[in-house]
Amino acid sequence: MPITDEYTLLCETCGYTVDGLPVEGNCPECGRAIRTSLPEARQGTPWDRGPSVRNWFATGWMVVTRPGRTFEAARISRVRLSGLFLTNAVIAASAAIAPATAIRAWAVFGAALGLDLPWHFENRAIEWLLITPLAWVGGLLLVLALTEIERIGLRVIGGRHRWRVTRAITAAVCEHASYGWVIAGVLVGVASFPIAVEPQLWRNLLGSGWQPWVLAGYPAAMVVGLLIFETLVYIGVRRCKFANRARPALEAGHPGPSPATQPPA
Repeated sequence: MPITDEYTLLCETCGYTVDGLPVEGNCPECGRAIRTSLPEARQGTPWDRGPSVRNWFATGWMVVTRPGRTFEAARISRVRLSGLFLTNAVIAASAAIAPATAIRAWAVFGAALGLDLPWHFENRAIEWLLITPLAWVGGLLLVLALTEIERIGLRVIGGRHRWRVTRAITAAVCEHASYGWVIAGVLVGVASFPIAVEPQLWRNLLGSGWQPWVLAGYPAAMVVGLLIFETLVYIGVRRCKFANRARPALEAGHPGPSPATQPPA
């Protein structure tokens, strides 16, 4: 049956149009209870129910341990990335530069205080701190750009498979999958540690082959993080490909709930 718009009530399992059917019934195509496909059946992740530090950790734990259940519960409400995604993007960019920046800051302030440092790179520490803001902005822009490209790709893939992958769905999927970027930022931060420390130390510890090993850490960390993000996006779009979004109450001609959620007269 044709899909009229993004508010048409679909069975979230098979995509069959159940708009206008009694909500107490089942999908004629797959037998799923129609009530479970209503927009209000999505109770929301902890972050959806209220942004807070505690709910950020709770939602992240859900995404990592039960991604399928997370995307089945996520609310489809906004068409733009905001809130959870922006928080994760900032954390990812900050995590990527934090270890190296902390080491260099230690060098600058340690030298100023006359401390006996285990590493001798004070002459380059200030230069490193000067490029840190640029590195942070670059990391943040990279996450924003890759995520927007991902959203466009999801719309294209959804169209080819005849799924209803709307902008609101891509926003919900990518926001929750953005915990993958946080993991990527942490991994990149760990990979930057050997480069931030005096190279002579690593030559002594790792021998003549230290440099390729160290430099390979950056792309390897980014690839692993990207794969985690892509895996979460894949799970999310499979679980949300026919997700229903509540019609705005005051949208033209619809002063109340969508008639799709009401039994026919």
